[in-house]
Amino acid sequence: MSTLISYFRPIGVPMPKGGGPQVVDAKRIGPMHVGVTVLGAGSSGATRAANNIVGYLEGSSQNTGQPIEGRRSQPGSQPAVVPPEVASLRSTNSTGGYYADSAETAGKWRGAGTSAEHFDLGTDVGTEAFRRVLLGQDPHTGEQLLEANGSSGRARGARDRTPSLSTDPDSLLATTQVAGIAGVDDSYIRRLANKTAKLRAEQATAVTEGSPIAKTPKSYLDATKDERGRWVVAQPEAERFAADRKEPQMMLGFDITWSAPKSVSALYAQGSGKDRQAIDESIEAAVAAGMNYIEREGFHVRRNGNQEVANNMVAASYRHNSNRALEPQLHEHVVVANMATNSLGETRAVDARGLFAHATTAGYLAGAEMRTQLANRLGVAWATPYKGLADIEGVDRDTIMAISSRRQDVLSLSEEMGFFTANARQKAALATRPGKDHSVEASELQQRWREVLNEVGFDVQAVNGLRDRNDLRLWSPTDTDQLFVHLGSHRGVTEQQAIFDRRDVLQAVATYTNDRMNAAEIEDLADQWLGTEAVIPLEVTDGARRETIGFGAAQVSLAPNEQRYTTPHMLAIEQRVTRRRHQHRPRPRQTTRRRGGNQSIERRTRSRPGQDGARDLHLW
Repeated sequence: MSTLISYFRPIGVPMPKGGGPQVVDAKRIGPMHVGVTVLGAGSSGATRAANNIVGYLEGSSQNTGQPIEGRRSQPGSQPAVVPPEVASLRSTNSTGGYYADSAETAGKWRGAGTSAEHFDLGTDVGTEAFRRVLLGQDPHTGEQLLEANGSSGRARGARDRTPSLSTDPDSLLATTQVAGIAGVDDSYIRRLANKTAKLRAEQATAVTEGSPIAKTPKSYLDATKDERGRWVVAQPEAERFAADRKEPQMMLGFDITWSAPKSVSALYAQGSGKDRQAIDESIEAAVAAGMNYIEREGFHVRRNGNQEVANNMVAASYRHNSNRALEPQLHEHVVVANMATNSLGETRAVDARGLFAHATTAGYLAGAEMRTQLANRLGVAWATPYKGLADIEGVDRDTIMAISSRRQDVLSLSEEMGFFTANARQKAALATRPGKDHSVEASELQQRWREVLNEVGFDVQAVNGLRDRNDLRLWSPTDTDQLFVHLGSHRGVTEQQAIFDRRDVLQAVATYTNDRMNAAEIEDLADQWLGTEAVIPLEVTDGARRETIGFGAAQVSLAPNEQRYTTPHMLAIEQRVTRRRHQHRPRPRQTTRRRGGNQSIERRTRSRPGQDGARDLHLW
């Protein structure tokens, strides 16, 4: 089986123009195709965007903001009433039309913020409560808890306090008036006016000297100074500046999509009621394990410019059983609201870097949890995981491809258009997305799945042959010793890199143990090994790491505070290379640089009790 997190697919797009949620940042993380999508909207359309997100996940007709028929609109918990258009696929006598890619059951709250100690939201998601938390509001009262900051907040407030302009088009406006019109800080207007004035002077000099003239950037503001030396702007120029500014985005939440591999979806489609129940319970356990890890390790806020652990995550989780092509595709959307509390109990926006940095590892843990659950519940055996991915043994490629037309469409268009990167393939995925089919009955859809699978030989007899194949070998101390030897070897965590952190160890342990350890046991084993003499902690001060987000001066590390490690084996290799380098090319000691990079990566090892002091480590 593959790890539970699978293909990336942003939710809520395409949406009606003018207010629907937009994917303002999306990232495929690692080889597992982990989907973390930042859900945002223009500052003027946040309410409509939140309504559309809720409507999409709840399975209502593209939500108009009204309560879904058959559900009470109230904060917090409510009975698990399934609307007619979201009839269960397990029902063979359903009279309601099946809504493609819609939730099969009521949404479920996740996160410490939904507990009785905080918001006390119960178990099942209330649509109004969900909409409110996406808007940064108290789910019960609607009180605004998270005030929009930055350009988004100023733009939203500017609509209520825009100064009245003079009827004289030749009037001059103060920078505070221009800031009010544009929805930005007064200080920004002053800085931009000063920068533009310098540019105009340089352009005038270039014209006089006949030298090349610098181009005017997209954002500029021509202004003059009054007799008191304060910047003033002509009214037409202020109106031009305000009109040219793009509407700022507001972040509503983060969609983490967890998808079971196709072999599990095939078994769900063709299996018995007992099989489907076991799969449902295994997915629940796997998503819970993955989200618990993310909440502990990757959920942060910023305070006084520093990143700190956040508290009280509020997330709504929805299980979907098919993709847009109406093929079996078990996946779960967990939408994390963009608000949390810091160490002082203040409500703040989420620092999303940790979500991106830890999602891949969460997928490894969730995949291992699901493999262990299904091995124990149904006795299925698993292929050896590769980069976190594994399938049920006995489900062949023909079966998987028979229910994977979406993937085939994406790959075909990617090949045709010459798309070879992850981002380019994502464009192909969006370009090939079919519209939703509202007309298919649940019983008809389930029968269609079985007919397709029967045609490729994955029939009831084949399903029966998948059960009770796993010998369920218990983990022993000898297994632990062999695992630790593997981790420290050249085929272990340093196979691809000399420096690693806890996430790399967790991924390696999850791959090695396959279906024999659950997520909690994997974390325990990883921490045991990190505490042995086979691991050397490193002092890292520059925060350089393989994962970054942003570009240029705005580029930041996704995990700047992770403890880094190396092994004695890698340290010995580095020392041999350094000695030979100095023997053949005598020169003063220099810090080694990464190939293709400009930043020094000097490291110092942190000594443990009984070790000598810290040593320089210059890794290639």
